[in-house]
Amino acid sequence: MGWLRRPINRRQVGVVLAAAVVTVGAVAVGGTGASAAAAPVDRGTIVEVPRNGPFYLDLSRTFPVGTVFSVSVYENMSTGYRWTSSLPAGSESVVRFLDTDYVSDLAPSGMAGVGGTRYFRYQAVGRGSVTVTLRYQRPWESTPPLQQVTLGVVVG
Repeated sequence: MGWLRRPINRRQVGVVLAAAVVTVGAVAVGGTGASAAAAPVDRGTIVEVPRNGPFYLDLSRTFPVGTVFSVSVYENMSTGYRWTSSLPAGSESVVRFLDTDYVSDLAPSGMAGVGGTRYFRYQAVGRGSVTVTLRYQRPWESTPPLQQVTLGVVVG
């Protein structure tokens, strides 16, 4: 169902401030993440959050054991801001981080400063609950993040 994801044009990018997309997919367990050169990964059902969404965004989802799911967020690497993902200590028995990759939006030749989509893939490995936290900030600054997304995951 990767065909459900439509490319974002520049007008849409200007309208939206920070997209967070939670994706539930039937991705092959143990596979590697998609990159610009790799075949696309089936990202499953997509829930989009406008980029001009709130500073803090709280989401929650329930997955069966074995499900691979992705969190997808808009990122503009040219600004210095990066999304980072964190899981609490001891959460590896519930949710395992698999990989991350970045897919740049298409841009006219010679255009700089184009954003793209950062994907974080996880696997639900055991019963329980855990919170995945994503922060959009410049790694060298000690200021609060520009945006924060928390995803409460229940595996059962």
